[in-house]
Amino acid sequence: MRLRWGPAGPVAALLALTILVSCGIDQFIYLHPPTALATPESPNEPLTAFFSFRTTDEDNNNDSSGYFKGWEVYYRIYNSTAQRSQDATDIATKNDKDPANVYSYVVNTKSYRRMTLINGSESASMLPAPLLSAAASDRTVTIRPFPLGEEYPAEFTTDKGLGTEQALPLIWRTSPGSDGKPKSFEYEDIAEDDGDVKYSSSSGKEAWYIQAYAFAYGFDESFRAIHSKAAALGSLIIAE
Repeated sequence: MRLRWGPAGPVAALLALTILVSCGIDQFIYLHPPTALATPESPNEPLTAFFSFRTTDEDNNNDSSGYFKGWEVYYRIYNSTAQRSQDATDIATKNDKDPANVYSYVVNTKSYRRMTLINGSESASMLPAPLLSAAASDRTVTIRPFPLGEEYPAEFTTDKGLGTEQALPLIWRTSPGSDGKPKSFEYEDIAEDDGDVKYSSSSGKEAWYIQAYAFAYGFDESFRAIHSKAAALGSLIIAE
């Protein structure tokens, strides 16, 4: 049987073969985002004043094994509810219309910072990404960034333990003070000129508002960091 070339002749076929074989096709790596659980309805009530999401470790291990590394949470602190709400609307729009670039938008355009962990004491070093390492099964993550009385301390937990994370993790801000030490999410530790604060001079400082988003995290074939769509975790009030 003889091969019959189309009007473009063998040149087009050879070009296609070169693209597919010689150059190869970049593998598209998709990370499944986490699922945000009920966002705080009464953000200053101890029983509801925390962020929570369900991981999708199982789906990511099945679809992106070797590339998926864990989970990251990014936040920003506001003193204006109007600015906080506007940023939430902008991020939601980007998440729907351009999910491949929403992480860059959150971090580079909206200037969100990653939550980090320290261990043992406030003088300990901040731990590198990810905030929570990948695991074999899905987990429910709970983050209370600041204490609400002695009964409700700041905490970072999952329903299946913390796996490879060390024993006494403390959730912390990546906005170190002038002494280079990490800063907490407590009211008195936040200043209007901190790098993770969006401050409006037309609003007071009776309370701060922390807004957060969760992402799946990993690397592509070139070892560049990649992230999933954003999961909106809502906002909490940090009262004076």
